[in-house]
Amino acid sequence: MRALLRKRPANRVTPALVVAALTVLLVPANDNSLIAQPIAQPALDRASGVRFMLFRGAFGEICQAQFGNVALHFDVSEVVAPAGPAQDDEAFAAAESGPRKRVNLVQGSADEFVYGIDANAAAVRTRLEQTLRRRVAAIDKLCSLTEAQRSKLRLAGSGDIQRHLGRASLLRQKFEACPELTDINQFQNWCRQLSQEARTLDRAVNCGIFGNESLLAKTMRSTLTADQLKELQDDQGALIASGESNAAVAANCWETLGLKLEKLDTDAAGPLAAFRNKYRGGMRIVDVRSKGAAGDFGMRSGDILVGLHHWETVRWEDVKFILDQTAVLNGADGIKFFVVRGQDVLYGNLRLAARPK
Repeated sequence: MRALLRKRPANRVTPALVVAALTVLLVPANDNSLIAQPIAQPALDRASGVRFMLFRGAFGEICQAQFGNVALHFDVSEVVAPAGPAQDDEAFAAAESGPRKRVNLVQGSADEFVYGIDANAAAVRTRLEQTLRRRVAAIDKLCSLTEAQRSKLRLAGSGDIQRHLGRASLLRQKFEACPELTDINQFQNWCRQLSQEARTLDRAVNCGIFGNESLLAKTMRSTLTADQLKELQDDQGALIASGESNAAVAANCWETLGLKLEKLDTDAAGPLAAFRNKYRGGMRIVDVRSKGAAGDFGMRSGDILVGLHHWETVRWEDVKFILDQTAVLNGADGIKFFVVRGQDVLYGNLRLAARPK
């Protein structure tokens, strides 16, 4: 049965992150429990993506920094003598002898901060090595590599992986080895810097670490013949380090989704003119395969595909990235798509996992 597309309300606004309940986990200071009362509402630092919140504790102000599911807090209070009888003086003297740790991890882990939820260095290495194998195989398919060329490309790609993991390891060390901080402003600036570095690493993984400035791309330029390189250039003559031309991405899109696409011209008076404040561009659907996934779930020739899942579809590189996310594409919940049809934005769900192979 053909699924019906639903119309997206014109005034629909994507809601900002709403914090329904904020649980603050605080480390006791000696024997006195910290009772924290919010001083102000959580404030999102848009440049870094960190959400800060100030509290008033039993011994001074506390600043909490929230990085997704990871949270740190900075306590400005001084060391306080523990309540209790005189025989506890020895324990207090031992506690007082070392510097007080003012920054504490209260939610999540260092691995989660650097590598994401349920990820660590080993998992990221495995995923990147799988990507590298697919890249070299795709390059080989397009331009028939020699064994020596394959070995050099694998070695160069391994260098890119090692370089990326090295940067991730340094970020983890920075996260764990907090510098001497004396006030909340210093803490917030440190958190912003950490978050920006983490987001840079995350973008590198999501967009691909084997881009045109990678060791893999540089080795391709120095190792492959002129004829081979010609097979690996896009429409503007730039090297495709992924080893997958626009034509190959188009073929994969037709096979996987049942869509023939073409890049939409960035014409101010074009079909997206009324939606410029929402969408940067899209891909025009030129053809829909009979009994293909896209046709079965409501897409038509002439629609403008502007998004899949939570990713935009402005360039062929976007389409390729999405098609590489096999776990998302084949998820039980399907993948949401957004198309512009005339003056309407429509959306529906592609369910590839439920389709016969």
